Amino acid sequence: MHIVVYTKTGCPWRKNVIDFLHKYDLPYEEKNMTEHPEYMDECEKLTGQSKCPTIQIDGHWIPDGDADRLEAYLKEIGAL
Repeated sequence: MHIVVYTKTGCPWRKNVIDFLHKYDLPYEEKNMTEHPEYMDECEKLTGQSKCPTIQIDGHWIPDGDADRLEAYLKEIGAL
């Protein structure tokens, strides 16, 4: 399973998502859109928006996501 989390510096929801991933020892790639504007462009191109955190799991997008939505999706696909 490949997880990518698009984030912005200072986003309070970012911490919740990252803490959740650490809690379950799930590997992920973080793409900080504040520090790297090219990630903002990438996120907008792929999802039509730039809200964060936006989470991508093996091609499935959770735009403007949070830990609860992430957990629900992972349970739905049997990953938790």
